[in-house]
Amino acid sequence: QQAKQIYTSRKLPQISVNDYIVRIAKYMKIEDSTLILALIYIDRISRKRKIFVNEYNVYRLFFMSVVVATKYNEDKHYSNTYYAKIGGVELEQLNQMECEFVMGINFDLFVEAKVFDKYETSLVCNYTP
Repeated sequence: QQAKQIYTSRKLPQISVNDYIVRIAKYMKIEDSTLILALIYIDRISRKRKIFVNEYNVYRLFFMSVVVATKYNEDKHYSNTYYAKIGGVELEQLNQMECEFVMGINFDLFVEAKVFDKYETSLVCNYTP
């Protein structure tokens, strides 16, 4: 139960989900492959922890998945203090969410190429500017 609550906001953020994603991508300078990994991780944690993604938890789930994916996938990443500022959370909260997140997916960060390709194809095929 605590796992589900750690990602849930008490009130909706004043920023749209789209604008939040753009903000995260801009300030974290993430690669496209990292974004795809992040989406795979969201699917993994929602299945393993039985979390239904909704408007109250999508921001933190997305943010945490990007932080974890960045640390796994990219050579350069920033400090958690920097990430906390970007994500609009306290450092201690970010640290707790990160621990819960990686434990929540059983440290299963590796993604097979065929799974990655499936997500990438799905995103590209469904993209409409």
